[in-house]
Amino acid sequence: MRWAIMAAFVLCFGEAHALVADLSTDTITIRSDFTGEKILLFGAIDRDDASDVVIVIRGPDADVTVRRKEYLNGIWINRRALTLTGLPAFYAAASARPLAEIASQADHKALEIGAAHLRYGVRNGTDTDREFFNGFLRSKIRAGLYGEDPNAVAIIGQRLFRAEITLPPGVPVGDYGIDFYLFRDGGIVAQHTQHLRVDVSGVEHLVRRGAHEQPLLYGLGGVLLAGLMGWGGATLFRRV
Repeated sequence: MRWAIMAAFVLCFGEAHALVADLSTDTITIRSDFTGEKILLFGAIDRDDASDVVIVIRGPDADVTVRRKEYLNGIWINRRALTLTGLPAFYAAASARPLAEIASQADHKALEIGAAHLRYGVRNGTDTDREFFNGFLRSKIRAGLYGEDPNAVAIIGQRLFRAEITLPPGVPVGDYGIDFYLFRDGGIVAQHTQHLRVDVSGVEHLVRRGAHEQPLLYGLGGVLLAGLMGWGGATLFRRV
């Protein structure tokens, strides 16, 4: 439905805008049976042969501690840890061709297009400790939480574009930003931002809310539940 509305909007008003964009839903609900979900991203551009659309989705930002292991006396141990701050828990970039062919490295860095160009802070170290950031990237890529797809954006009829980005199981809860960029001849000419909310529902929502808003009661409740289960199990086996 939203795709049809966007197409009608473009036919009526698209000439006045270099870039208009939307997404199929602005809320993703995670339940106990959540196995991932695809988001349809679409819009229209003031098209010519030198135009490129790049879409970046990221969020929520968080701090992460990365540890480096070393082989010592026959075992692997953690020798050093570094905390990286302000990095997104999820990051995906979509385009119609490789990012390196669309814009300069300077634009990539300025707009944080491409996971390798993400900006971050450092605790307990310096920003020259690049191997910790590279290790962080590798772990996120393995988990399916970071990715770049140079074939994800399709241009339809010289004006419309569409792309699909998959949010995998385990995607973090929180607020996400989706940036649409229009490049022409290697320079950016338009930008549009949308927002997405990922949240939990049902019992999972109540548990998560209790853990974050009432941690003391949540902990005491967990201890009480464990005690009751232990007492119940002991009583049952005693009778048997």
